[in-house]
Amino acid sequence: MGFEVIAAETVLTSTTVTGVVGDVIRCEASGSTITMYRNGASILNVTDSNFPTGQPSLYLLTSAVIGLTESGDNWSAGSLPGAFATLDAEQSFSQPQHFHSMTIGPASPSRVPGALANDTLYVPNIVLNGSNPLNGVSGNSGKVAQSSGTMTQTKLKTADANGNIVDAAGSGTLGITFPLKIFIRFAICNNGVAALSTDTTAASTVACFGTNTKLGVWQAQDADVLTFSYLLTTDFTGAIDGRLAFNSPDTTGTAIFNIALACVDGSGATADDPAYNTPSAFNTITLASPANASWIASVSNIAQSGTTCAAGNWLNGKITRATDTGASRVNVKGLELTVRRAL
Repeated sequence: MGFEVIAAETVLTSTTVTGVVGDVIRCEASGSTITMYRNGASILNVTDSNFPTGQPSLYLLTSAVIGLTESGDNWSAGSLPGAFATLDAEQSFSQPQHFHSMTIGPASPSRVPGALANDTLYVPNIVLNGSNPLNGVSGNSGKVAQSSGTMTQTKLKTADANGNIVDAAGSGTLGITFPLKIFIRFAICNNGVAALSTDTTAASTVACFGTNTKLGVWQAQDADVLTFSYLLTTDFTGAIDGRLAFNSPDTTGTAIFNIALACVDGSGATADDPAYNTPSAFNTITLASPANASWIASVSNIAQSGTTCAAGNWLNGKITRATDTGASRVNVKGLELTVRRAL
């Protein structure tokens, strides 16, 4: 296989090599210097200043006289690295732009803007969404640099100084805490017949409330008590909140409820009948017109019995109607508990 560099139909130089299937042939013209490569190795080099500009093309000459037939595929052409056009005006790209594996480095006076060297893209300035130009490996004012700033805690995540979700103290978790909502019905109604759907330490009054919707309710008067139970998740953490849904036929007076918790360790270390802690009070509801108005009483950070209310443990809860000024029984529909889970 023979190679020739021809300018104006004049052979400037030539060489002969033995070609094999899979050879990659490359020709580079940089100014007046023309270089031929075979599989990355230079095989021809010549200087010619007749054609300093122009477009690349491929011309293949075969010789049937000596029985040589050559073929090629995957032909391509383009600018040499370091010779890209300089963008001296603001650019807006409507489609994603792709770059080879490279990092952004500072501009160097000895390099052409946009030139590649050692897998680094050298640029004079990059501006992101109107920020200050990024002209260093670490960026400006921490805009692109990794930060190890003071950790801050929010309701849903643990974040670093830049707001990035991070591993919580090397625990292998993201440090995210999110609320889990649990709704506990106190009674059900089957064709006008009410039945209790939770536990109680004394006989409780239940009824079917409503006409358009028959709804099972616990009809609580002062000092009435209901209990419920829930198995805390193995990733439970933090506070427990509550919301109590009810209505009352009274249009004056108040309705007040309390809630107390008692948890038991599931490892066998605690007797399975713990005493309740000091109760926490829902906010006082001042009753008003219309009769049977719907009310929501809430309580935050319900007092937990020591450290027993921990992840994976059994939780008992007790709802008590306090002594208030409402004259009638209150129709309690159920309780929403908010417990936290940690990832």
